[in-house]
Amino acid sequence: MLERAQNLIIFFNGFYTIGFVPVIVPFAVIMFISYRRHHQHYRNVLVVSILITWTMYAIYPFAPPRLIVGEGFIDTFAALGPDLYTSKDSLELYNAFSAMPSMHFGWTALMGLIVYRTGHTAFKVVGMAYPTLMFIAVIVTGNHYVIDPIAGGLVVYASLRIPALITRRDEPWSARGSRPSGSRPNRRWRARWDSNPRPLPPQGSALSAELQARAQILPLWGMVPRGRVELPRP
Repeated sequence: MLERAQNLIIFFNGFYTIGFVPVIVPFAVIMFISYRRHHQHYRNVLVVSILITWTMYAIYPFAPPRLIVGEGFIDTFAALGPDLYTSKDSLELYNAFSAMPSMHFGWTALMGLIVYRTGHTAFKVVGMAYPTLMFIAVIVTGNHYVIDPIAGGLVVYASLRIPALITRRDEPWSARGSRPSGSRPNRRWRARWDSNPRPLPPQGSALSAELQARAQILPLWGMVPRGRVELPRP
């Protein structure tokens, strides 16, 4: 079986290795430079998830399936490389008994969620494909059982909710949160601001009553339908 799927396994070995820290760290730097407020929120989410996972690792450490001998699991890293997770020197750099939950998937899922929430179609595809490939990679490489990435996703979900409950603020880029500065608004709705506002018609006029009726049906989050109301100049 290993010979028949060798190229595919080599791909997932490389994706498991390169698609984690080498991708997340530059992404965090970009967030810090370009989207400072959003970076602060998701930094807090990351810290909460680290505290949760470290507690779970300390209470009940789990070995990855590839380290279990005689149960039919294959250590694809030992068979095909790279040796980042199998060499003796690398054992000093990470906890080998941290299979549950899988934060290889959990943190890539968090990053995929952030990318997906930017709203661009291409980014949405990347935001879904990236954690999906990582979900497959952590299982194919023998590093996790199926339940491990599911647990990692639940840890991230809890980490997203805890800061929001503490601060009582919506998550950035969520359906109720604000969009990143400099990003394009949704095509169906667009904020329209007049830098030179015109005087409103006198109270009690027919036009004033019409504007008040329209104002009552505007969305609660402050955006107005495409197409502005033009007020006649006095």
